[in-house]
Amino acid sequence: MVEIIEQKSISKTGIEANNEDGIFISENYIAVIDGATSKDSNLHEGRTGGQVVRDIIMSALKKLDGSETFAEGVRIIQNEIENLFSATQFFHACASAVIFNVRKRCIWMIGDCQAYVNGKKYTNNKIIDDINSRTRAMVLEDFIRDGNPESEILKNDIGREMIMPFLKLQRKFENKPGYFGYPVFNNVEMPDEILHSKIVNIEVPENSEIVLASDGYPELKPTLKESEEELANIIATDPLCYKRYFSTKGLKKGNVSFDDRTYIRFKL
Repeated sequence: MVEIIEQKSISKTGIEANNEDGIFISENYIAVIDGATSKDSNLHEGRTGGQVVRDIIMSALKKLDGSETFAEGVRIIQNEIENLFSATQFFHACASAVIFNVRKRCIWMIGDCQAYVNGKKYTNNKIIDDINSRTRAMVLEDFIRDGNPESEILKNDIGREMIMPFLKLQRKFENKPGYFGYPVFNNVEMPDEILHSKIVNIEVPENSEIVLASDGYPELKPTLKESEEELANIIATDPLCYKRYFSTKGLKKGNVSFDDRTYIRFKL
């Protein structure tokens, strides 16, 4: 039996229609899904690529009964995306997810979502994101040392412009083996090497308290209040995300946060 304690999902723009994250809850699965920020302006029936993949994952989870191993579940979801994705006009779209199998009491982490289990934090960060984030931070630090104020960069993020070619290049490493490869839900076949080496699979004890969240919370905490407070602190002290928290993007003018953010806490 699962008791939902608290949950929240909000778009980085503050407009819910723009949210590419999502929460899924059924008797068999609880999940946070993070549709990747689109690098282009393509829409399908009013939805971005991240929203399309998110919705396909939710639809696939509804069909699972909880008897699946993590490998079987990921394969089923991935096949659903491959089968349905051809109906869209997207050249590229993907999503990360952190999925709790209620029956088997285990968490699957596909991509860079986050989890807390009984006070212990779990992440699945991408090496390629760390490289791009630190490169962007180097560009911004140099730009600011040259006398350009942070307020101007908030209007036009020169650091993100500089790494954009690499952000587009990293698509080629999705579900690919090797040092820079990383797992995501997309319409590209996921080889066994990725499935069994780069997807985190966490066994959860009985009577556990669990948090699932997207990476819209730069510093995930055990409660929603603490996570929101830490996010607000980072927005206030490092809105460009290049000093205390490295990211491939900072706060965009007019937005309420760096990224869409989603959080759910529940108890077994």
